[in-house]
Amino acid sequence: MNIRRIKEIIITVAAIAALALYHPVFATSVGPNNPSASADDTTVGTVAWTNDTNVYASDDARNQARFSTVSGTSYYEKLTGFGFSIPTGATINGIVVEVERSRAKPAGATFIGNVTDSSVKIVKGGIVSGNEKAAAGIWPQTTDAIATYGGASDLWGVTWTVADINASTFGFAISVFGTASPDEGDGPTSVDARIDHIRITVYYTEAGNTAPTGTWNSAAQKTDGTGIVDLSIEVADTDGNLSKALVEYETTGSACDGPWAKATLQTPITADFSDTGGVPDINNSNAYQVGSTSGTQIKTASGSNTVDFDWA
Repeated sequence: MNIRRIKEIIITVAAIAALALYHPVFATSVGPNNPSASADDTTVGTVAWTNDTNVYASDDARNQARFSTVSGTSYYEKLTGFGFSIPTGATINGIVVEVERSRAKPAGATFIGNVTDSSVKIVKGGIVSGNEKAAAGIWPQTTDAIATYGGASDLWGVTWTVADINASTFGFAISVFGTASPDEGDGPTSVDARIDHIRITVYYTEAGNTAPTGTWNSAAQKTDGTGIVDLSIEVADTDGNLSKALVEYETTGSACDGPWAKATLQTPITADFSDTGGVPDINNSNAYQVGSTSGTQIKTASGSNTVDFDWA
């Protein structure tokens, strides 16, 4: 290795072609969260729910709408106050709602009627909104079962901001249809639609943080005849995220236009600031040779970090 090649590296660095830095952007979820507010919304139906607050927990204390000898549609049971705190700048990816529900025969009824979804929607800003999610199928009898609506990439046909989800007016609404009939000689048919618990999970991607920056402090060939080059880089990130570095060199020419190859790096390595497990690691088998291992990444939370290592 000669000084001319080292100078090419320095030129390459100035073009930010031989030093690449990375930090991750995370997809995650929060929840399931329980509601803290509930009310009948009378924009649909005629049958009231009788114990709205019973849906806050899975405890077999149920909210119910009774269809006694006459078929009909319930009001919306509208739940809000889910208490989300999604970070500013995140992208909302999807919403999942789980409803624990069943049907039961009221006292005095001879036969039990059926209960089915009538309307299932999301609530944005306190307003029942979005795509219809009512599912086919009769609610289970006596024993509660959980029905799941939406998905990790399902936005329910609504455009969302973080503020919309974090608002106390974000929530869920459900209306049901109950079948019932009067006594026609063999006894009346009635049914209770029962909801034990409703909860929501929100899927989101954290904001794409500002990319880390890297500059070269120096590149100096040792004078001991080994050909090893001492390298020093400066890594900074305005968001203070842990980062990792890729070092490449130009294999032919000196125009900084490639082709490029990964440099084989080696210890000793030092850094102004260490991660929880110590100074950044070096592993040439990784896509990024410096700081790719959890616990020994390049720390930037304390400020710009000078990292020194060798190129073999």
